[in-house]
Amino acid sequence: MAKTPMPHTKAWRTFEENLDFMHMLTLGHREAGALKTQIVRLRTVVNSFLSKGLWTKSAQAKLLRSFKEFNRTVKTRVDRIQTLTRWQVVMIVTCVEAYLQDVLSTAASVDPELMSKSEQCARYADVIAATSVDALANKLRVRWARGWLSDGGRRAGYRGSGKWE
Repeated sequence: MAKTPMPHTKAWRTFEENLDFMHMLTLGHREAGALKTQIVRLRTVVNSFLSKGLWTKSAQAKLLRSFKEFNRTVKTRVDRIQTLTRWQVVMIVTCVEAYLQDVLSTAASVDPELMSKSEQCARYADVIAATSVDALANKLRVRWARGWLSDGGRRAGYRGSGKWE
């Protein structure tokens, strides 16, 4: 019996869209491929020297230049791959944080008890700018969720014991 796919929330759909890191993986793959090409070139140069016995001073200088170029290329490519990896982590954390904010504000709209101790106050400018009470309440929920995440839940009534107080 086939399962019917469960409909996802807007927060989940956004989360999935933002987790598309294929372009980052592709860049890393390209850098690794280019590095492999450099290794093959260096191997070819070394093999030609070894097979022909070309160990003159000029041949040694050429080989040394090849090694220096290879070393520079490897360092550049490894640095690029490391940068891509670091940014992937930053982007994943940002996406997860945005998703959690959406989930928390949605949960607070369903269960007002979540925000009961938040002491949220609407600024006059927010009240005037709001198109409806629902829009104002949503803005307060989003602000609460952002604060909850940035404070680890302490200000929002969560005390870290697994219980709401």
